Amino acid sequence: MKINLYDTLNGNVYSVVDMPKENTLESIGVFPGAHVKVESHYNFGGPVAISLGSRNVAIGKALAKQILVKEVLL
Repeated sequence: MKINLYDTLNGNVYSVVDMPKENTLESIGVFPGAHVKVESHYNFGGPVAISLGSRNVAIGKALAKQILVKEVLL
């Protein structure tokens, strides 16, 4: 089942299924097929903190809602 990155659960790992064409995302390692771990959601509509390997980044709510992911069962 596909959901947007903003509606994910903390601690779970997801595979990126679809996303907007955004060079900034690709440059940090977010692309279709990439696995991301959701670390936390900031309060009051703030960004989503994710980890990509050893890198941690925060993605704003508006952009996170445009990134479709599916849960990876480990």
